[in-house]
Amino acid sequence: MNCEHVEGLLSAYLDDLLTVHTYHEVTLHLEDCKSCRSLLADYQRYDALLTQLPRVEPAPQLRDALFSSSAYGYLHNRQTLEKTACVTGTNTPTPCSGQRSPLLQAQPVSQRPFLILLLIFFSLVYLFSLHWINTKRG
Repeated sequence: MNCEHVEGLLSAYLDDLLTVHTYHEVTLHLEDCKSCRSLLADYQRYDALLTQLPRVEPAPQLRDALFSSSAYGYLHNRQTLEKTACVTGTNTPTPCSGQRSPLLQAQPVSQRPFLILLLIFFSLVYLFSLHWINTKRG
């Protein structure tokens, strides 16, 4: 397994969502690759930081707009169709009979631009709401 392939699987690796075989391959790669171990450590730090942030509930209008969007419908339908897929590190879903947890097929971050944009959007909403709260207080 090369670094590019492992980097695309690190999030699923952290969440223990890979098949046993793929999990073992990633573990072997991490033993020999300082760069990927460093990236994994960064992901672990980010996870720890995210658990410390307060939860922010979006406005009802925003929530309705997101969940009624065609992009959400596409993702929801895809998830429904692939519920029995495991993350294998390939582009072909594999049934999860006796494997680890089921999940959508893991893809490198570069292949998920909509999800990245959605994450950035919610991050900006969160930051603006914090700024608004702080300006109202004083």
